[in-house]
Order: sequence, then structure tokens, then C-alpha cells
Amino acid sequence: MEFNETQREILVNAWLLARSGHGQVLSDEAIPDAHRLCEAGWLERYFRDGQLCWRWSRAAEHSLDVNGLLQAADGRQN
Repeated sequence: MEFNETQREILVNAWLLARSGHGQVLSDEAIPDAHRLCEAGWLERYFRDGQLCWRWSRAAEHSLDVNGLLQAADGRQN
């Protein structure tokens, strides 16, 4: 999946906020991009205090972990 600038910003912020167990509230303009990221498995939707929020998904974290393992294995083979 290729990401546009808004999606990249959403993903970076979600990843950073996940380190402290938080999500993000987005502007109305960014919500369609967040929905696309959610459908692709990168984000999870949830409501907090009546607001729609977005957080880094477990599937996204797992994807990064697997990618890191594959890169480490490739490096050992060279």
C-alpha cells in the first residue's frame, strides 16, 4: 500500500502515541484517510469521551515486527 502525505502523518503519529498507550483525534479532513488505513489494518477506531479516535493497531505492530525479523534474517544471509 502506498501512502499519501496525510496518511503518513497519521501513521507516524499513531505509532509514536502507541508507545505511551494513546490514540489520536483527527481533523475532519483527515478522517477519510484514517478510514482507509483502518480498513487496511494499520489503525483501529475507538470512541473516548464521545469522540472518534484512532490508534495504532496490533496488526500494524505485528507487521513491523515480522518485517524487522525478515530484514535481520536477510542480513545474516549476506
